[in-house]
Amino acid sequence: MIVRKLLIPISWVYMLGAWLHAAWYRWRIRTPYQPQIATLSVGNLHLGGTGKTPLSLWLMEQLHFKVDPVYYLSRGYGRRTKDVREVQLEDLPQDVGDEALMVRQHFGHSSDVHVFVAQRRADALREMGRHGVVVLDDAFQHRGVETALSLLVCPFGQWYTQDHVVPAGRLREHPSAARRAHAVVVTRCPGPVDPLTRLDIRAKLDLRPEQELFCSWERYGDPLPQWDAPAWQAGQTLNALALCGIGQPAVFLAGVRRLVPMAEAMVLADHEPYR
Repeated sequence: MIVRKLLIPISWVYMLGAWLHAAWYRWRIRTPYQPQIATLSVGNLHLGGTGKTPLSLWLMEQLHFKVDPVYYLSRGYGRRTKDVREVQLEDLPQDVGDEALMVRQHFGHSSDVHVFVAQRRADALREMGRHGVVVLDDAFQHRGVETALSLLVCPFGQWYTQDHVVPAGRLREHPSAARRAHAVVVTRCPGPVDPLTRLDIRAKLDLRPEQELFCSWERYGDPLPQWDAPAWQAGQTLNALALCGIGQPAVFLAGVRRLVPMAEAMVLADHEPYR
C-alpha cells in the first residue's frame, strides 16, 4: 500500500500523457480515420489478461453466420514486421503475432474470414472496401480510427473503478475513459448473472444509462488430442502439464485442474515464445 501511494505521482504523469494523446484527436488537431466498412472495437482498460481476444474470436464466430466477409484486425503484438499483412496459415508467430495466427488457424482455410495485422490500423482498413465487418482487437486506446461500436472488456471482480493507472495500478487509462465505450462486457463471471447482481455491477462500474452491460463466463470442453494422442476420456487418471504464456494464468490453470486435478503447471510470461 505504501509503495502504491509513492507511485501515484508517476501515474499522474502517465495520465497526463494519455489525456494529451486523447486531446490531440478530441480537438481535431489530428482527425481520426472514418472507415467505410462496419467496425467493432474490442479493448480494455487493464494492462492485459482480460479475455478480449477470446471475445473477439467468439464475436467473429457469431458474425460469420450472418456477414460475409468478416475481418480481424490487430497490430500483431510481438511481431518483428511492421507492414500491413494478411495472415496466412503458414505464417510464423514472429512475423504476424501469436494471437493473429491463432485466429487464422481457428478458421482454417475459410475464404469468408480474413485476418490482418497493421501497425497503423487505418492503412489496413483502407484495403478492405465497404462490404463486411471488421473486429478490431485491442483497439480501445487507438484513437486514430473512429469505430462504429466500441466494447470494453472488464474481468469479473477486477473493477477498473477500484484500480489505479500504471505504475500504481494496472490500468492504461483513468477509469473515466470507460465512458467512451458503447457497452461493457464483464468476462470470467462465475456463472449466469442474476438481475440483482447485474445492477450491482452497473453501480460498481458507474455505467451511464445508455451503456449496455453484458456478462460472460467460460466453459471448458474436453482436451483435444494432439500428435496422435488418444482421445480424452472423462474421469481417467493422468499425469498432465499445463503450459501457458498468458496474462492471467491462474484462471486457465483453475480450469485445467477441474479436469485434471493433479496437473503440474509451467507458466511463461505473457506472449513468451516457447522453445
